[in-house]
Amino acid sequence: MKRGDNLNMEKIPQKILSVAIFIIIILLSLQPIKNYDIWWHLKTGEIIYQSWDIPDKDIFSYTKAGEPWTNHEWLSQVIFYITYKLFGFYGPIILKTFVLMLSFFIIYKRNQLFLNGYFNVFSIAVIVMISHVSWLSRPLIFIFLFIPLTIYLLDLYILRDKKTLWSMPLIMIIWVNLHGSFILGLLLLFLYTLNALVHDRKKGIYLSKILVVSIAATLINPNTYEILLYPLQYATESVHAKYILEWQSPNFHTFSAFEGVLLLSIIVLAFSKGVNALDMVLILLFTHLGLFAIRNTAIYALVVVPIIFKYAQLLVEQRISSLNLPQPALRTFSLSFSIAFLLIGTTLFGYNFYVNSLEYLEDSPVVYDKFPKNATEYLLQNKEVLSKYNMFNNYGWGGYLIWSLYPTYKVFVDGRADLYGDFIEEYYKVKSLKPEAPEILKKYNISLILIHKDTALDLYLNESTSWRRIYVDNVSVIYLRDR
Repeated sequence: MKRGDNLNMEKIPQKILSVAIFIIIILLSLQPIKNYDIWWHLKTGEIIYQSWDIPDKDIFSYTKAGEPWTNHEWLSQVIFYITYKLFGFYGPIILKTFVLMLSFFIIYKRNQLFLNGYFNVFSIAVIVMISHVSWLSRPLIFIFLFIPLTIYLLDLYILRDKKTLWSMPLIMIIWVNLHGSFILGLLLLFLYTLNALVHDRKKGIYLSKILVVSIAATLINPNTYEILLYPLQYATESVHAKYILEWQSPNFHTFSAFEGVLLLSIIVLAFSKGVNALDMVLILLFTHLGLFAIRNTAIYALVVVPIIFKYAQLLVEQRISSLNLPQPALRTFSLSFSIAFLLIGTTLFGYNFYVNSLEYLEDSPVVYDKFPKNATEYLLQNKEVLSKYNMFNNYGWGGYLIWSLYPTYKVFVDGRADLYGDFIEEYYKVKSLKPEAPEILKKYNISLILIHKDTALDLYLNESTSWRRIYVDNVSVIYLRDR
């Protein structure tokens, strides 16, 4: 057999693994809508689409009405709304799946710069394991596209001297209007520039020019220069980590893929020689971000996992070469393992998709059991009587109420934690029946309450002589104050 034929035979298992992992990515991304934030994003996108005006003050709540609102995701909202307008609620799911497929294709291409087929696919599998909990139909999904794209363009220039970085300022104009994570793109540019200035002055100067133009490009947004500080201000709000799960640190009481990679990175770096400074800085910085908040573990995976696998590959290759294993046996094992992974992996994920997602997608692309759909219909049917009252609502449901009830009803609170800030403390005092709860209800003149059924607040109100239950279903309950 010729050498070229041997190379082709060696690539067959790698191609099988690649097909398997991309099938799994599709199955994991085709999930019905069950996240809370998509709703107020869709309503905002609808308003921008119809009025050609980006709200810069709160219009959805009565508690923060008219207060400044930095809507840094306006372009994402318009895109999501257009997909909804074209395909209904399947639109945001299709958009999310498209973004993820493009994202992982870019990751795959970037990894090819320094990883062989097996380690490339396995690194992608680990990224999927860590990050798939963040695969939601919301603007955050665009981090999966722009962070890998930025790193890929930077590596193409550093490793292959391909000057495709001229496109970075254009990318930053789009990114800054899609999501506040654009600041990470600037950070990556800065770190690569600093590293290049130390090791290759010519490339460092070129990257410096790209960095300066890219920073200037981020000013092309409705909030101009103020957007540069916004992500830092938002991330450091203490109330977020206190009450919002995705802003809390990861829980290590249950083993996860994230913890596994953290442990693997310690082992790999301990036995690796010549870890370059840029890789070490990226590992330390993005590990810190991953430990800081659950939502950042996806960012950690996108940046750090390929680096860890790069050094792991070197260690494994050194070990295999020292064992002098017969090549035919290695090829047979690789082919058998790849076919088994394809059959078992895609079957398991396919079955999970069939059981947990397909039944919803066939009937409805939205898991309405998580939302007060029937309760909002009741409120609209009785809007002449009830819309004059200030309404208290669950934090998570605020976005859905905005989508279903605005402008007839205004919400007490919703998922825009950056807008509400410390006000969220007052919401949780009512929800958890703190002694201050009656005063807070009185302070905001609340006469209508829409909450989850069978919660502590529901039981309290049901026994109170001041409140009357006017609606109940399997999900929600509505109370009206007796006057």
